[in-house]
Amino acid sequence: MHFGAGTLCYCDNFCDRGADDDCCPDYLAVCKGLSLKRPTCSYEGKEYALGNTTMRNCRKCHLPRLGRSRADRGHGRRLSPTRDIVRDRSTINRVLSVFERGTFSSRGNSRRPRRRKNEAKCKEVTIEEAEWFCDDDSVCLMDEDVVRGVGSSGSGWQATVYPQFWGRTLKDGIQYRLGTLPLRPITKNMGSVTYEPGVLPTNFDAREQWPSFVSPVRDQGWCGSDWAVSLATVLADRFAIQSKGELQDELSAQTLLSCNSRGQQGCTGGHIDVAWQFSTRYGLVSEECLPYDINAKACPFPLSANATKMPCGSYGRWSRVYRSGPPSKLSTEEDIKYEIRNWGPVQAIIKVYQDLFHYRAGVYRHTGYGDSNLAGLHSVRVVGWGDDGGRPYWLIANSWGPEWGENGYVRVARDDPATTLEFVVTTLADVAEHYEKRR
Repeated sequence: MHFGAGTLCYCDNFCDRGADDDCCPDYLAVCKGLSLKRPTCSYEGKEYALGNTTMRNCRKCHLPRLGRSRADRGHGRRLSPTRDIVRDRSTINRVLSVFERGTFSSRGNSRRPRRRKNEAKCKEVTIEEAEWFCDDDSVCLMDEDVVRGVGSSGSGWQATVYPQFWGRTLKDGIQYRLGTLPLRPITKNMGSVTYEPGVLPTNFDAREQWPSFVSPVRDQGWCGSDWAVSLATVLADRFAIQSKGELQDELSAQTLLSCNSRGQQGCTGGHIDVAWQFSTRYGLVSEECLPYDINAKACPFPLSANATKMPCGSYGRWSRVYRSGPPSKLSTEEDIKYEIRNWGPVQAIIKVYQDLFHYRAGVYRHTGYGDSNLAGLHSVRVVGWGDDGGRPYWLIANSWGPEWGENGYVRVARDDPATTLEFVVTTLADVAEHYEKRR
């Protein structure tokens, strides 16, 4: 006999009547000498108890709910931890490797659970058919299966898992690591520039041609601002190249994020034609004057189509205003090459699939590994071209930081329809304006 919860309890077997038992909570421990251990799950070296949660990549999983015993299936009753977990020592000691068999469930599918990608596998459970529940079926941005698939495919490029992308969904990546909104009909009908380029080299790299004039790789962060970052770096490169090094400021993508608000969506996307129209009319200030903030905060100065300089905060500093000429479209591979070789990098739009986020090195071509249904448009800076053992490519400066890819760059196959440059824009930096204003 013992006391528990204000109730006088006896050690007899009368209370133990199966589903309708009314034993004290510690009946088995006190009266049967059985050690009651709270059900736990061992996962990646940690023990989790009922009600705990863990993140498996981008998915929040709850551990666990109590499953149904075989005898109780069909009766609509869940197991009670004080009544059903243990009936004898053999049940307590039984360890089921249920998750190795794939008994991993998401909400609403408890009868025939199945394990999907990116879901935790709990290897040891001390209760019958305990199940993890994951919040949803989100596709994670990083997927080790993509890395393995690319590695075994002989595709000509290497893939990896990036820690800065781990824990994010593919939807996050498409929305906040890209940002280019679909092209409008007026944009597609933009006037084209054509050349008679003659013979062009097999390989060309603007970094080698103008080693001091090409902007470093930027990191747009978790902000859909590729349209702004790529434009700012292309324009900065062109000012440096066309002024022969006299104008070498890095230019502010934040000018576009903060001040080019009409018709744009800030960190959730922008139209490249609207951005070029803004840079033609109002121009950009230097990066030092208005640093990138990964946020579409309010424009810090009044816009003026006639301004030649803008104030930089409240410290009495000023920045020159850098304007572009009107944008034009480049429609052929030869025209794109000729433009880059003579006047510097251009802005282009590519289509991004899940596998590209894993790119580490080599000549990228779309493999089909990962989710190929969810994709987005991405504005980038094209700085050259080349051929790697019979694999022609475009040399592209991405905006995901220098830790990604080949020091921030990616070589994209020129002969793959899935990775073609969908739209290419060029412009002349308005260098003449600066010389005229200086006189």
